[in-house]
Amino acid sequence: MQRRQLMGASVALAGAWAFQACAADLKAPFPRLRIFIPANAGGGWDQTGRTLGQALLASGQVAEVDYENKGGKGGVIGLAEFAQKHAKDPAALMVGGFVMVGSVALNRPAVDLSQLTPIARLTNELPVLVVPADSRYRNLAAFTADLTARPTQVTIAGGGAGGVDHMCAAMIARAAGADPALLAYQPFASGSEVLAAVTAGKVSAAVSGYGELHEGIASGRLRALGITSKRAAYGVPSMMEQGLKVELGNWRGVFAAGGLSADQAATLRNAVQRATQDASWKDAVQRNSWQASWQTGAEFQQSLEFDQQMARVLVHLLHLKPA
Repeated sequence: MQRRQLMGASVALAGAWAFQACAADLKAPFPRLRIFIPANAGGGWDQTGRTLGQALLASGQVAEVDYENKGGKGGVIGLAEFAQKHAKDPAALMVGGFVMVGSVALNRPAVDLSQLTPIARLTNELPVLVVPADSRYRNLAAFTADLTARPTQVTIAGGGAGGVDHMCAAMIARAAGADPALLAYQPFASGSEVLAAVTAGKVSAAVSGYGELHEGIASGRLRALGITSKRAAYGVPSMMEQGLKVELGNWRGVFAAGGLSADQAATLRNAVQRATQDASWKDAVQRNSWQASWQTGAEFQQSLEFDQQMARVLVHLLHLKPA
């Protein structure tokens, strides 16, 4: 009898757990949510999207998350597919950011961000200018003086042509008084390749997100000359504080489909906000050297419009053409 009672109690307990799990799922604002990532697996947007998905689950905002990757042309291929495939879908989010803004300015696609619903800006990653440890450039002033005098001979490594690293290099050149169109910019497919090139001394300097280069800086293989924030960050002096007017952030955020009602957009926004308050999200922000950069509503829209205007100007200054 004792064994039967124990088995019965175990079955009852398992049933109670199952009921509680089902009840929790029913309480979640989204029984199922899709996160569309307009890039291949393994990159920054993929990392952001999957980290957000985990935080949405951990915070009880969704019961299940599906992920979809579609890379190409700085996100504009995925942008077009998301806008068409998930039109008016109140349970779908797309990851995007400054890189996509630049790609839209460069490629001028038929589908752009105006056809989506901005939900929230999530994080910001600061680009940093570095040189090899044995470089003759001891500080930012020495580097910019040489860049102004010999712009075609001072080589700068960074991410893809027209991307945020390229635009940052152009802003540095322009602020220093050099012609951005004369930049000797060498694009690489990944941050690890940028790190390898500058560490080996194959280029004069490199621009990339701090998270991509912090290992080289911490190990002493690289010297950080300046970071693109108003004030010093991560122990690196800001370019602004050194007299070079360059302020730029590689932000990432999420967008929803066009055609949503105000209530549908608000439900998505509230779910994302609660996810970013979860410990799993906060841990990821610290671990990846991201900066929390929460923006919604009119503030996010105004920032987006400013970045779009700046990207169009930089594409023009650099005489960039679509690949």
